Amino acid sequence: MKKAICLTLWKSMMLLCVAAYLPTAAAAKLRPEVVFSADQLLEALRGRQINYLHIFSSGNEAVAFANGYINAVATVEARAGRWCGMMTIKPHEVVSRVGDFIVASGADAKNQAADVAVAQALQQLRPCTQPAKKRKRQ
Repeated sequence: MKKAICLTLWKSMMLLCVAAYLPTAAAAKLRPEVVFSADQLLEALRGRQINYLHIFSSGNEAVAFANGYINAVATVEARAGRWCGMMTIKPHEVVSRVGDFIVASGADAKNQAADVAVAQALQQLRPCTQPAKKRKRQ
């Protein structure tokens, strides 16, 4: 009798565990591969309404978001040693040139992830000629 009760409880617990996992797996399949496209970044730079992670913004908010996004990618690329214009090109010039690069790129480039498009623009803007040196953290 105890064995049957334990087996029933065990099966119930297993079903609960599996049921808890299923919505997560289904949600992962629905998640888009590109969260924020280069075209959406251009729309934000123009102050038009964008939807990033279900957060809607337009006007100055969208422009500020786009500026921050580009400068964040620039910082990451500079720290990784893939872009060497961090201290030589002003942030507003970087934003302008990245926007121009994406506009000139074409339809395929506009559909790719925004971070990839920004990184490509930065590498053309001021590429590093030497491999990055590892910095010591303080």
